[in-house]
Amino acid sequence: MPLFKRRIRSALYIDFENVKFPAPALVAIVAWLEDGMFDEKRRRRLLLQRRIYLNSQASRHRKSFEAIGFDVIEVEKYGGLHNGADIRIAVDMIEAVLQQRRIDEYILFSLDSDFVPLIQKLGARGKRTVMLVDEHKSAAKTAFDLHADLTVARRVVEAEGETYVRPRRGLFGRLKRPVVVAQVASATSGAAPTLVSGEPPEAAKPPAQGRTRPPAADVQAPLPRQAVDAFIKVASRNVGQPTARTSIMKELATVPGFSHNGKNAYFGMNSYKALAMAVSGLDQRVRVKALSFGGVAVTYAADPPTASDGAATADVAP
Repeated sequence: MPLFKRRIRSALYIDFENVKFPAPALVAIVAWLEDGMFDEKRRRRLLLQRRIYLNSQASRHRKSFEAIGFDVIEVEKYGGLHNGADIRIAVDMIEAVLQQRRIDEYILFSLDSDFVPLIQKLGARGKRTVMLVDEHKSAAKTAFDLHADLTVARRVVEAEGETYVRPRRGLFGRLKRPVVVAQVASATSGAAPTLVSGEPPEAAKPPAQGRTRPPAADVQAPLPRQAVDAFIKVASRNVGQPTARTSIMKELATVPGFSHNGKNAYFGMNSYKALAMAVSGLDQRVRVKALSFGGVAVTYAADPPTASDGAATADVAP
């Protein structure tokens, strides 16, 4: 990244009643957002505002959120009425657009679909929007995919953001020893997080340079049949369309012996990408496309099985 490339000036708004990320998780999520890990272009962010909206029942969390740098706004909740934070967030964001013109992007963590008019209004003002989405709420996800500049799946935030370890950078952007979140504020103490320099946990370490993954044919232990079925089960729900990694990971987590870290991670394939490629080699209906930023897109093609499909599938463990 160029030394003087300006970070995107952003604001983060969280509806805690709708998305209950605890303070310890938000420490890692904020770093994940600021480093642009949710963005294919990996543009870093500068969070000029961090606001979290609580109702009176959640006010006990105020100190822990304030300890990690959030402005806490308590929203009175009236019995039988809709979540009052929606209106307050919309009012505050419009006010920020008018008064805080330095902010270029608004990141909103709320799963309600009521914010589409707000997104449209911000877009008309030349502001970027990033929305948290739930893949199980298809109507809201479709609306946000259409109107927001970026959408981030909740499962991705939970799987990647909550465990993110930020590397330290020198003056010229070179990576130094990483910073590991060793202790964060508890929900009751309100103590500030402690950051300790050191090596990241094994799950966060990058793969060794020059290491090559074996193709499916060279895997000494065959993949469990359930692993292949997990890819097919999830990807076949939306034929021909890319399937979210987090959806497949959730299904893989139900397969006995699955782990995403350690010596036998991804059934000995060591990475999600290598596992997806191995599954594709065993069942040609599962198709894997490499992406420019290093990930892969998994799709499912409802073609009839070929002879090669059957031969490959014979190597899969029952």
